[in-house]
Amino acid sequence: MNQIVPLPPKLQLTSNRLTLTIAALGLLGFLDASYLTAKHFLGGSVRCLLVEGCDVVTGSQYSTIGGVIPVALLGVLYYSLILTFIFLHRETGRDLWWWLLAGWSLLGLGFSGWLLYLQAAILGAYCFYCLVSAGISILIFLLVFSRFITRKKF
Repeated sequence: MNQIVPLPPKLQLTSNRLTLTIAALGLLGFLDASYLTAKHFLGGSVRCLLVEGCDVVTGSQYSTIGGVIPVALLGVLYYSLILTFIFLHRETGRDLWWWLLAGWSLLGLGFSGWLLYLQAAILGAYCFYCLVSAGISILIFLLVFSRFITRKKF
């Protein structure tokens, strides 16, 4: 039988540090998605850092749902719920909120993967803020599931 070997204590995030790290990432993601949402509704081009193609991505047919709802607004909702689940877990101590966080982060991971695929394979252009959001989603997913691995709870 394969056993999961826990990380040395110095490398493990304590429960408090883990939730605070996820909350900080959730806040960064919220700000990132809010910026893109504001740019969508207020107009103007997105300032692209490190990569080229932000306007291609944010102006594509894939940047909205039904041509009306910006995908970035879904990001605002996603990160708002991440923060809500973390807050409720810290306040109540109930595992229900961690399970909801796990499911939600898995959904976010899948959707981020889809958006990365669209940028790379379909559009051939990248949006810095979209890449940041995808990276944050991946980190949140890994941190959430690290708790299950270290506690051996599935």
